[in-house]
Amino acid sequence: MKKFLGTLAAAALSVAGLLTVAAPASAHHAIPGVQGNFITDWVDVADRTTPWPIDQATYTWDNGLDSNRIHLTYRWWDCTKLNGCIMIWETPGLSVPGVGQVYGATQGLVDGNGNYRGANIQLNTTLAVTGNQRLKTACHEIGHALGLNDHPGKAAGFRGSCMVQGDADGPNPVVTYPDWHDFEVVNSRN
Repeated sequence: MKKFLGTLAAAALSVAGLLTVAAPASAHHAIPGVQGNFITDWVDVADRTTPWPIDQATYTWDNGLDSNRIHLTYRWWDCTKLNGCIMIWETPGLSVPGVGQVYGATQGLVDGNGNYRGANIQLNTTLAVTGNQRLKTACHEIGHALGLNDHPGKAAGFRGSCMVQGDADGPNPVVTYPDWHDFEVVNSRN
């Protein structure tokens, strides 16, 4: 009986311990301020790359977004308009001052009134050489163009969003698609 009560007490403490573990943070990871808020709901993604799966990343984002709020359209080479244009091209050896080489970089385009109108994305063909890494990087940079910052979950080992910084290959890869929270943030801001 004493052994049974000891086992029961240990089980109760284990359950209590599981219930008190903090849940992962669900902090918004949107870019603060007007940068990150498109004023249009129709966005063209113009692909000027050759070996990158920009079309697949665009379709993934478009399929998860609220169709009543924002639409992404894949285009080869040019946008049909200036407002709401995400232009993507390759830059071998791309590096950021103070950081070094990066997989990709996004620069928002803001008009004279401070409204976010679109973005230019550069993708590093030197660093991102596998199909998985290129898809993850394209998804990540389009997320930035839609107003998201890097996902804060990397330190906790979270790899379930393309907005997490890191490799898409290897033993603990970052996924190549957005998570529900990424879609929720973009939908709520547009």
